[in-house]
Amino acid sequence: MKLEFTPEYLEELEKFRKKYSVSKKLLLQRIDEALEKADEFDISYALENGLFTCDSSEYEAAEVDDEGAGFQMFVTFNCLYRSNCTNWEQYFTHRLKEFKDKE
Repeated sequence: MKLEFTPEYLEELEKFRKKYSVSKKLLLQRIDEALEKADEFDISYALENGLFTCDSSEYEAAEVDDEGAGFQMFVTFNCLYRSNCTNWEQYFTHRLKEFKDKE
């Protein structure tokens, strides 16, 4: 199951993408990576509070392979809100069930 985003959130993502000249694929990949790394606590918290956060200190995984003129750019994902998604409840309930089924 994939998390689906509202048109408004995708529009904000597009503005960010253009402003910093990064691909939409990269931005969505960062979100997917964070969701994949989420543990049961993260999933439960998101379901209860409508906020998904992740540790943005993992810069190595967020590195963009582009370095020039002594600069290097990192793209990290740090939070997502219930209002950004159209299937929040279904997605996080499904993910929580996956954890429960492993027990």
